[in-house]
Amino acid sequence: MKKRVLIVLAAIISLIICSSFSANSYAGLKITITQFVQDDSIGGVVQGLSASEVKLFKIIVYVKTNKLYIHPFETGGERETYSSIDSSGNWWVRSEHRKPAPSKIFAFMVKKEYKAPLNVQSIREIAYKAYDSIKYSEDAVK
Repeated sequence: MKKRVLIVLAAIISLIICSSFSANSYAGLKITITQFVQDDSIGGVVQGLSASEVKLFKIIVYVKTNKLYIHPFETGGERETYSSIDSSGNWWVRSEHRKPAPSKIFAFMVKKEYKAPLNVQSIREIAYKAYDSIKYSEDAVK
């Protein structure tokens, strides 16, 4: 009898965990970097969120050199440190050319209240819901 109760409890707990996990994930969510204009902007689009859901998130951009560094500025707010997502899913931040050139550019969708670390060794240190990256090359820059 105890074994059966434990099995039922384990099934219920598993169902609760799976339900809460799927409620916090967004099926079909996709973020794409669509533009990179040196000394102007980095931008893109988020797909898979409703107009009300986009208000819950922001985009932070990191560039990879020896580490991942928040881009373009460590402080400054909207368009300087992060970007809101508009109702169509569009976002952008300023771009600033620095040396050394990055090897990659990353855009992460995070919760609006998330305090992004200024630099990290790995993307696993960032609490993101979705991300995209592009390889940096002079040919990719407009």
